[in-house]
Amino acid sequence: MSRFAEELLLDLVERGYQGRIVSIQHLRDLQEEIEGRYKKGLLDEEFYQERLVWFDFRVLDSLPQAMSLIVIADPRPQS
Repeated sequence: MSRFAEELLLDLVERGYQGRIVSIQHLRDLQEEIEGRYKKGLLDEEFYQERLVWFDFRVLDSLPQAMSLIVIADPRPQS
């Protein structure tokens, strides 16, 4: 992992977030994971519609050489 990536992840932790840097090849896996959990009823309908349905899993034409994804989570208690 590059020094930049390490510093980015440390900065996220200091701000209370969790993050990972993964290959762009996992974009389809992420889509399948989210949609699979939704179809199995593991995600609340309102949560899915408000927070996940708008995700766009395409690699943008403006970033054809993208190699990595930065995935960030803001851990919060369920409300």
